Amino acid sequence: MGELRLKHKNELDKVRADHREKKTMQASRTKHLEDEVKVLKCKSMAMGESLAIAERRNGELESERAELAEEIQRLHGEVRNLKVQKAALEERLEESTIKLQELELKRMALIKDFSERINQMQQRLENEVAARTTRVYSLTELKEATNDFNMNVESGDVHHYDSVYSGKLHDGTPIMVKKVRDTNMQRIANAELKDKVVDRLSILQHPNLLRLLGVCYEENCLVYEDMATGSLKQWISAVSFLHSNQLDNGSPIIHGAIKPANVLLDHNFVAKLCGVDRALLVSQQPYRGQASEDSFRAFLGSNSPYMAPEYLRSGVCSEKTDIYALGVTLLEVLTGNFWNALGIIEDAMEDGAVLENALDPNAGCWDVALAREVAGLGLRCTSLDKRNRPDMMTIDIGIVSTLNRIAGKVELATAAEGG
Repeated sequence: MGELRLKHKNELDKVRADHREKKTMQASRTKHLEDEVKVLKCKSMAMGESLAIAERRNGELESERAELAEEIQRLHGEVRNLKVQKAALEERLEESTIKLQELELKRMALIKDFSERINQMQQRLENEVAARTTRVYSLTELKEATNDFNMNVESGDVHHYDSVYSGKLHDGTPIMVKKVRDTNMQRIANAELKDKVVDRLSILQHPNLLRLLGVCYEENCLVYEDMATGSLKQWISAVSFLHSNQLDNGSPIIHGAIKPANVLLDHNFVAKLCGVDRALLVSQQPYRGQASEDSFRAFLGSNSPYMAPEYLRSGVCSEKTDIYALGVTLLEVLTGNFWNALGIIEDAMEDGAVLENALDPNAGCWDVALAREVAGLGLRCTSLDKRNRPDMMTIDIGIVSTLNRIAGKVELATAAEGG
């Protein structure tokens, strides 16, 4: 019994020991599991946070992707536009290249045409110069033509050191012979006469310049075409042509003696300006102080009503001094008065009736409005300040343009009356 009880006790102690051991092991395992759960919870929390961060980053990436997609779409559009522009530019470049080629062909054709024209003009000029070679007359020929220089001509071109004679050559050609002397009444050397006058006049070809036919070096005579109708009181001239040509020193040719008496009429009433020979001689004299200036003053001395105030002060001539004389001449044509035309027109411009009374009654019926325009031009030309005078060729306001405009109005008025 005792043994059985001890056996049972031992077995019970063993069971209890096993139970305690199992309980200890279970407690240990539970503790280990709890620790693992805690670790897993921490890991889960960390993973949750990482997931949230990842989700946020994913959202950001999605937004960036959408922006990049839009940017890519925009860039694709720009590329398409650039391709279209490139195609258009290439097309324009091709068109421009074709046009340039066409223009180059035209340019080459124009150059060829101009070259041919220039060659033709040079040939014509050479032919004309050859045809117009100034004839040299003998003194005997001119004596016979002028009845031994006994047929004087009244001309505004005559000075106390020049004489002009009318005559007729053997072939019946009417001529006007002018003996040329310097201001000291001395003969001019043949070389000087040829170089300064004859050669220059042979080149100065203009419908309204008195044409030189020939020269006689034996007596210093210039032979001109005859102007049987006399001197002109209605102004037409070739002043602009002279101003556009230059002397050897580069300065323009200044006539210096423009007045109605120095504009002659041929049989067809075509006006021809004379006195160019004297202007060429005087203006090309080498400057020798007072003697040279006195020579020019001697040439212009008889033309004082037509002399610009700056010339009277300084003795210097320019295109503007010719324009002053032209203005005085225009006013003389309007008034028929050859001693105070400037003063008469100045006093009459403010009153239409006074202006009408100031106009030359011998010239017929005047269009007062057009006469006022001519008078205004004449007064501009005679401005005391040469800077205020018009020039010959300026478009719209120059003398030639103004006279052409007035002439056009005259033609329209005449046509209207005829209609």
